[in-house]
Amino acid sequence: MTLRAGRWSQVWSPTGTIRIRPLGDPVPLGSVPLSRVRPSIRAALIAQARDARYPVWIAAQMARSVASAVCWRDELPQAGVADLTDYLPFLSLSPTTS
Repeated sequence: MTLRAGRWSQVWSPTGTIRIRPLGDPVPLGSVPLSRVRPSIRAALIAQARDARYPVWIAAQMARSVASAVCWRDELPQAGVADLTDYLPFLSLSPTTS
């Protein structure tokens, strides 16, 4: 990155544009002690595991609710994870190109 230490900059992230101010010059990741980066690594691994479990969890929730579902003309929707960004692009975490 070409960000200068001590100066505010805007950076794109999956959750939107954020303002950051580097506290020092960049250093190679391998030079940072594991004790300093362990909390960040742990948080990233937990978030990835949670994201990976979601499709299985939602499928189980849908399977449980089918027995008591009442749908128009008894046409049940297909079970699965719906990508709402196809219909609601403002929900997308990445910038869209039109």
